[in-house]
Amino acid sequence: MNLPAVLGLFAVTALAEIVGCWLDWLWARHGAYLCRLWRRLRLDGTRLWLWAVDGIRPDRYDLLGGALMLCGVAVILIGHWGEATPA
Repeated sequence: MNLPAVLGLFAVTALAEIVGCWLDWLWARHGAYLCRLWRRLRLDGTRLWLWAVDGIRPDRYDLLGGALMLCGVAVILIGHWGEATPA
């Protein structure tokens, strides 16, 4: 892959990351606790991309980290279960 293509992909990826972070902030600002779940899904998408496109299989530490993150999301969601969302 040539340098202009790599730089272009880098710029598009950086912009997508910035927009994703801004959407997380916007979602959290308006009282949606599910933004943590969105982050989790984004990370899983990254792992799936590495596996499907780049051929890099997740190792046991990737799987352990994913399981720990799911536990964290469960704690957050259960902790806020039934609360009214702030205005």
